[in-house]
Amino acid sequence: KLESITVEWNHGVKEYELSVRSNYYRAEKFPLYSKKGGEYDLQLGAGRVLGYLGETAQMDYDIPAEEVSEPVPEKVDVRLTDEEDMFTFEAMFEKGQLVMLVLEG
Repeated sequence: KLESITVEWNHGVKEYELSVRSNYYRAEKFPLYSKKGGEYDLQLGAGRVLGYLGETAQMDYDIPAEEVSEPVPEKVDVRLTDEEDMFTFEAMFEKGQLVMLVLEG
């Protein structure tokens, strides 16, 4: 069963609850800064990228697909988002349907 529940507590009071039919990592939310004497102690400085971007290994076989020139049907509701370190592909398919996304170039 795919289900993730995210709950946000603030001083013992449940402020927010989100339940989705999918699996997500869970994280604990901490305040970025605190208030001392009426002023926040957050001071922003220069940012920098830490770590590195990984690369997903490529498959060693051909995907049995034919090239088509017609657009994807609207009912599939395809969304492809190009983010800094990944592509996010979202679409609606039938349960058990094999779906492969081929990126070339």
